[in-house]
Amino acid sequence: MHFIHKALKQMKLKDFEINWVLEKEVFSIITALSGVAFTCLNDYRQEELVENYLDFQDLQLKVFILLNEENHRHITEELRKSYLYIIVDELQDTNDLQ
Repeated sequence: MHFIHKALKQMKLKDFEINWVLEKEVFSIITALSGVAFTCLNDYRQEELVENYLDFQDLQLKVFILLNEENHRHITEELRKSYLYIIVDELQDTNDLQ
């Protein structure tokens, strides 16, 4: 918290005082960056479709869908019979899908 007060002091701002000029400039930058990120992600997804490839997230989603579809219950049951426990390494690096 100390670094926030130090930054505010350097900018000659009091706690909770808003510098609207700075806010407007930062908002413009963030808006531009989000547009670039959206374009990159959209281009990436299009390239995936054209080249017919999957990334790691796609593979996770495909497996999740496969294991939750009713017509693939036999796969889920076979896995449950085969594996009583699963060891997870680096748990802090997992996400909800995993």
